[in-house]
Amino acid sequence: MERQVVCLAIVAALLATGLPLTVSCGEENAGPAAAPLTRLTFVYRGNTVEDSVTLPTTNITTPLDLSRAVPVEATPVWSPDGSRIAFYSRGASEPSDPDTNLDIYVTGADGSDVLRLTDDPSADAFPSWSPDGAQLVFYSERTGNGDVFAMNVDGSGVTRLTDDPAIDIPHGWSPDGAEILFSSARDGDLELYLMGGNGGSPTQVTNNAVHDLSPAWSPDGSQIVLQSQGPGSRDVFVFNRLTNITTNLTVHSLWDGQPALAPDGINLAFVSEREGNAEIYVMDTELSFLIRVTRASREDSHPVWSPDGSRLAFTSNRDTDREVYVSNVDGSGQTRLTLSPGLDTAPSWSPDGSRIAFVSTRGGGRDIYVVNSDGSGATRITNNGGAPRRTRSPEEETLP
Repeated sequence: MERQVVCLAIVAALLATGLPLTVSCGEENAGPAAAPLTRLTFVYRGNTVEDSVTLPTTNITTPLDLSRAVPVEATPVWSPDGSRIAFYSRGASEPSDPDTNLDIYVTGADGSDVLRLTDDPSADAFPSWSPDGAQLVFYSERTGNGDVFAMNVDGSGVTRLTDDPAIDIPHGWSPDGAEILFSSARDGDLELYLMGGNGGSPTQVTNNAVHDLSPAWSPDGSQIVLQSQGPGSRDVFVFNRLTNITTNLTVHSLWDGQPALAPDGINLAFVSEREGNAEIYVMDTELSFLIRVTRASREDSHPVWSPDGSRLAFTSNRDTDREVYVSNVDGSGQTRLTLSPGLDTAPSWSPDGSRIAFVSTRGGGRDIYVVNSDGSGATRITNNGGAPRRTRSPEEETLP
């Protein structure tokens, strides 16, 4: 089970069981009479690599459950045409390389033409493509407090889109590119907001006393699914943009989260502990019909729909370490795509459904690999996350 809970400005404590993820709160140069904690650090550890993002937590006053909710694993993001992949990374190609700051990169889907897009002393992370593939929206701390920025895909034209003392984290453009969805702690907990595709005054989407996390657009942009969590509330909700009504879809006492809408906008994949172990389910949101997709003794998580809506890719530790699997929506045909002594996580389908990008620590660092959707032709396309590989032998490039 994957569970880390950190109480910001209340208890500087971490409860962690079995995951290479640490979350801590702290204040720089804090003394015996330090003010309330104001920084949140996400640290991803895998084999010999450690990456971190330090997020300001100004205004966050309620306990925050980070398990399965925050994109700490640098999920590779395909461009709309499938030719490139965006990601964030420390970028150091050698252990002695002093450049260990998180920046945003793009690479060809075959590992060619790796381009570093940001070069700032502060962290840049969480990129998302615009629907036309011309821009990336991303998170940056270059202004000191964590805001939403946008830039052209060559790294030019960097524009600040939010300006608030509280943390703002982007979640991507609407399908038509007219709006950007982001979360913000400006009201004391993480709520969802919308702003124009070029910025502007935001509109608050959710407004309650709990954190709203892991949002995702419906394919037509008419709905936003999200995970809402707080005391006694850890369910999947849907916000209807036409009616401005938010509806609880899962209504269960145990944890439900990581929602993902199918391309048809009707079927919803999510993770639930309702049977005692974290498993993947699919719900018909119109008929409330529920299918249990996975049945394993260990956790299955992070479901991602194939572009045609027929399959799900997901991460599972049923083999004692984390591997990438695919399954038909009804639970049949479950196939393990990866097998390595490292961690294989964060699967992401190419737009045509023929390939899956994922993150792996099998090479000693945290890198991006691409595999055919049938499990063949796994190829390493980055070296320790950022710089292109210095040498490429068949043993390194094509994995069994």
